[in-house]
Amino acid sequence: MGLPPPGVGFFTLGHNKTKMNWPDAQQACQEWGGHLVSIRSAEEQAQVAGFIQTQEPTWTGGNDLLEEGAFTWTDGTPFSYTNWHEDEPNNAGGREDCVAMWGANEWNDWFCSSTAWYACEKRESTLEAEAAQLEWENKMNASAVDDI
Repeated sequence: MGLPPPGVGFFTLGHNKTKMNWPDAQQACQEWGGHLVSIRSAEEQAQVAGFIQTQEPTWTGGNDLLEEGAFTWTDGTPFSYTNWHEDEPNNAGGREDCVAMWGANEWNDWFCSSTAWYACEKRESTLEAEAAQLEWENKMNASAVDDI
C-alpha cells in the first residue's frame, strides 16, 4: 500500500463481526489500540459508510454522556460535522446518549445499552503523519531523479 500525498489525512478502520453495547464496543476498540470511529467531515462519513456496508445500527464514538446535548467524540476531537437523521438527536426516553449510524448512514442518538455493530479507528499521530509525509516526499524526489 502506498503512502497518501502530503496533507491527506488517513486512518485505519477496524470492524468486528460481533454486536456489542456502546461501552463494550469502546473497550474493544481500546484493546485494539484505537477508539470508536470519529467522523469529522462528509468525506470521512462516506469512507466509514463504505467500510461498514450495513443498514443496521453501527456504533460511532459520538456521545453526550458527560452533558446532555453536548456531543463529543471518544478521541476528544471537536464535534464539528454532523449527519443527524431528521428529528435527531431527540434523547428519546431521556436516556439516549450514544451515537449510531444506520439506515442511510445518518446518525441517531441511541440507548448505550443497545447492541450494535461497531467501527474502530486508529489515527496516526502528528509525528507519524509528518514522518509519512517526509518519506513520501523523499520517494517523490528519488523518483524525479531516476527520471532524469
